[in-house]
Amino acid sequence: MRSVRVPILVGLILAMAGMVGTLSGVTGAQESTPAIKDQETGTVELLDGYVAALNAHDGQEVAGYYAEDAVVTQAVYEGNTFTGRDEIARWIGDNVAGLPDLDVSVVSVTGADDRLVREWVYWGAYTGQFPGAPAGEGQTVELRGVSVMELEDGEIVRETLYYDNLSFLTQIGVMGAATPAAN
Repeated sequence: MRSVRVPILVGLILAMAGMVGTLSGVTGAQESTPAIKDQETGTVELLDGYVAALNAHDGQEVAGYYAEDAVVTQAVYEGNTFTGRDEIARWIGDNVAGLPDLDVSVVSVTGADDRLVREWVYWGAYTGQFPGAPAGEGQTVELRGVSVMELEDGEIVRETLYYDNLSFLTQIGVMGAATPAAN
C-alpha cells in the first residue's frame, strides 16, 4: 500500500474570539449562521462572511480569519501542518481543486473562552484532483469531522482537524472498500 498525503478542506468554519455556547443544526442551505453570542458582538456577521468565503472557495478571504502566523494541523497525517495565511490559502486552493463544488456545513459548535470544538460535514463531487491522488471521476464525497480551534484577539491561532481518513481515501478511489475480517 502506498502512502498518500491528500489535503482535505475541513475545519474552517468558525473563528472569532470569545465565543461561548453551542450551535446545532447548521446547514449550507441556511441563510445565516447562528451566533454563539448575541448580535452586538458582530459574531453573526463574521461567521456569515467566513462561511460564505469558504463556500465561495475564496482561500485568501478565508485565510484572513486566521492570525498571520496561525497553524493548522491535520492530525490524520503526520507532519501535515500549514503555517501562516499564505499556506492556509494554498491548502484551501488544493482542496477546491479536488472538489470544485465543495460545500461545507457546521453541525455543532461548543466553546468556552478561547477554545472551540466544531463538528462539520463537507461534500462535493470529486471531479478534480488532489496532490498525490488519482484524478476524480465524479465520485460523491461526504466527510464528517471535528476541529479544535484556539482563538486570540478575534483570530484563529491554531486549529487541529480530526476526521475519518480511511472513508475519505476510499471515496476518492485511493483505497479499496474495507471488508470485515472473518471470524
